[in-house]
Amino acid sequence: MTMIGRGLGCVRRGAGAVLLGAMLAGLSAQAQEVQFGPGLRSLDSAEVFDRSAPARARMWDAFHDSGIRTIVLSQALISPFTPTRARRPDGAFFSDRDLAHVRDTLNRGPSTADDFHVTYVAGYGLSTPACALGPDPERVARAAADWEFDTIISRVLDSGIPIRAMEVDGPFLRVIEKSKKGFSCAVAPESAGYAAESSARIVMSYMKRLRDLTDGHETNRAAGVEVEMALLFNLPNWTVGAYPALDWAGETGDLVNEVLPALGRAMRADTDDRPLSLSGATIDYPFFFARNDQAAFKAKSEGVLAALRALPRTRARLTFFTNTDYRLDPRQKDDRYQRYPGTVRCVWADNWRISGGSLPYLPYEDAKGTKMPADCVAQQNKADERYWDESAAFANHLVSGNWRARTVALEDIAAFRFMSWHEMPASSLSTMNRVLRYRRYGN
Repeated sequence: MTMIGRGLGCVRRGAGAVLLGAMLAGLSAQAQEVQFGPGLRSLDSAEVFDRSAPARARMWDAFHDSGIRTIVLSQALISPFTPTRARRPDGAFFSDRDLAHVRDTLNRGPSTADDFHVTYVAGYGLSTPACALGPDPERVARAAADWEFDTIISRVLDSGIPIRAMEVDGPFLRVIEKSKKGFSCAVAPESAGYAAESSARIVMSYMKRLRDLTDGHETNRAAGVEVEMALLFNLPNWTVGAYPALDWAGETGDLVNEVLPALGRAMRADTDDRPLSLSGATIDYPFFFARNDQAAFKAKSEGVLAALRALPRTRARLTFFTNTDYRLDPRQKDDRYQRYPGTVRCVWADNWRISGGSLPYLPYEDAKGTKMPADCVAQQNKADERYWDESAAFANHLVSGNWRARTVALEDIAAFRFMSWHEMPASSLSTMNRVLRYRRYGN
């Protein structure tokens, strides 16, 4: 019997109105791709790709069988350097062996058509060292792209992993004047940042250069893959119409009415033989924003979609992160908890010597390799269930239309992405299990 048949049987027996609703939501959600990325702060963000453990091998097989294909790798997992280009300690990023595991796990056989598809999130190159080069947008863009490709992206490609899509995280905030984003041009003593028109030219040229370098690499050529380029925005950081940005984001102008139109002018003026094309935009960390100010969330996402439609050579589709704003105990004022607000007491209090001395992005292991006790990790995994339940609920608010702007149709949403950048789920394997459940059942 099919899943729908079993569900209807439950309804006939008087037991399944809620179950049927959840299942129908799941059927609707299948029109949207479901994507997974290992958590930046998970204990097993690299280990999850090692199929030597049967549980991990079974999970990857189940992912593939269910049709999940896009795996998202953030630059912060790959980069040996910070955006300031300072060297990060070993253990704070994927090793060459870790990347070999990624390659072996994502490669499903002789045909690349059956492989998992990597989306890489870029942006580290657009930082203060590039801005120090002066006012020429082309010079800044080329230097930023070349450094990022040579030091970060090439590690992925040299490992034999094709990159099918690339998103640039907050590209305009990294270069535009009056931005308060960390490591951005506007906060550097060497540069005050750039006006909207120059910022648009920098972003366009930087993305084109990354695209060309990636497509020219032997790994993408052998796979027959040309990378798709997309933008990534955190909506609370931007003014859109009557809806302002957060105070700490800076007075960077209106994303929809000033910045993206400047990008459109730069794209139309480009006479290159291979001008920039965009596959859409990803909306980062929207849950807290959407829950607390639905009018602003709807207006800003609606505005971004409209601005994408006005850009040349652009598919106007949105991908949404489903991350929630994770505070297990909002009333807790302890300074240690405030550093790790998504963690249980055994992490932030009982084992502070481990979490307090953690590697970057990794509160469950210290710099000497000491890991949280198993019982503490189990407690954190249990607490993390709420995080992903809320994430699934957010995706379904968009599917149902509750939190979707009137002019944003369901077909305008390309994907839901289950990946944590800032919050701290302990296990990427547990996250995979929750993503699989959402993919199969929509809840």
